[in-house]
Amino acid sequence: MEAQWIVAPVSWRVDTHQRRLPTALVASIQEQDRRRVRYLRQIEGHRFRVTITAGRERTRQGDAARCKSRISDDRLVVYAHVLGRITSSLERQNIDASTLEVFKDLQLADTHFNANTPVDILLGSENEWSVFTGRKMYDNKGNLIAISSVFGWVITSLIIIITAMDIDNTLQKFWELENVQSNTKLEPEDDQVEKHFLATHSRDQNGKYIVELPFNANTTEFGETLHGALKRFKSVERRLQQNEQLRTQYVYFMREYINLGHMREVPPEEIATGNHFFLPHHPVLGRKLRVVFDGSFHDANGKALNDTLFTGPSIQRDLFAVCLRFRMYKFAFSADIVKMFRQTWVNEKHRNYQKIVWREDPSDPIKHFQLCTVTYGTSCAPFLAVRVLEQLAVDHQDKYPNASKILLEDFYVDDILTGSNNEDELRRNRDELIQLMSVTADPIQHYHCIRPVVYGYGVM
Repeated sequence: MEAQWIVAPVSWRVDTHQRRLPTALVASIQEQDRRRVRYLRQIEGHRFRVTITAGRERTRQGDAARCKSRISDDRLVVYAHVLGRITSSLERQNIDASTLEVFKDLQLADTHFNANTPVDILLGSENEWSVFTGRKMYDNKGNLIAISSVFGWVITSLIIIITAMDIDNTLQKFWELENVQSNTKLEPEDDQVEKHFLATHSRDQNGKYIVELPFNANTTEFGETLHGALKRFKSVERRLQQNEQLRTQYVYFMREYINLGHMREVPPEEIATGNHFFLPHHPVLGRKLRVVFDGSFHDANGKALNDTLFTGPSIQRDLFAVCLRFRMYKFAFSADIVKMFRQTWVNEKHRNYQKIVWREDPSDPIKHFQLCTVTYGTSCAPFLAVRVLEQLAVDHQDKYPNASKILLEDFYVDDILTGSNNEDELRRNRDELIQLMSVTADPIQHYHCIRPVVYGYGVM
């Protein structure tokens, strides 16, 4: 069934008046606009008619949109992807009305282009030549200042004719954005951390990587930590008793930790052996509960575990470069690694430095546990988790060249942001990436793609 409604042409303002056409060859419609298909709404400002034919929706699936000009019979059909929000309102400059006199005889596509308004529809660059008709207007110096479109005239170069506009702040922001540091300054100990990783990492029979904690001294002795950890735990336990929902989530998190083998109970005969460090833990609430282990907790002598560990160099990919590359693909694909930090084992000889106390109920005896994997809350965890991904790519680049390249270039923390200009290539890259990650039994989840061709494989 088809339905029609009238909306203000804010999307044309963003993409045609400012000439900021998107790099991705797709169009997008806000979720809230798609839901209005049964209503005819009059909104102040210029109007155009849009017909939405609802297609099969699956995680913000796309719809076919037919846009009709308010000034002519021209129509444009696009395949648009439904998003919760396309982007925030773009900043506008105040413009002296006298500078617009040159356009007074033109029928503008939008007479309120300098007002902040939400973006309802975003056109892809594949629609550019269907929108612009080719007629042009120049100023007395030969600069292009307006171009005609099926929706009316579009102002293209106000910056040339408006000399009173304050552009200092805009230029400053531009140069700050352009001045991206491609190389991070390395600390003197970074080379030592890298050599330590190369010399000490290994793999188990299932392909999982095993790492050692990068201590910054040859011998590390800690003072008493159990008493402080018990005190902190009982404080957390009282908080959990006052919030049943939080307690249920906390107990579930810890049970899963144990069931996955990421945490093991310490037998009574091992409790008093060797040097050790007890880490307090507490809940952190976000989209879901996360239990954080406090590597900055101090022992009786005022020394924290994190004080004795190298942090390691920052080897995260440059987020700006990852996002910029992601936007250049015609077909984009994203996913993430399940429990990335906990996919890497810590060598058994260092697990005593990752001890905790835990019980599900105050009536139960308190037990001691070892954390067996790279632990969120220790200073070296980000380096070790990302460095293991790099090592996986290097170790298997001959067999999985495309997936290895993605690991080395298109990952940020545990998220993959990649794509291709060819659907078949995108499918092959997806399959190869899943095969590479299966070498270490690292599952990938939350697949998202602007084409359904990539769905249907792995955790959804």
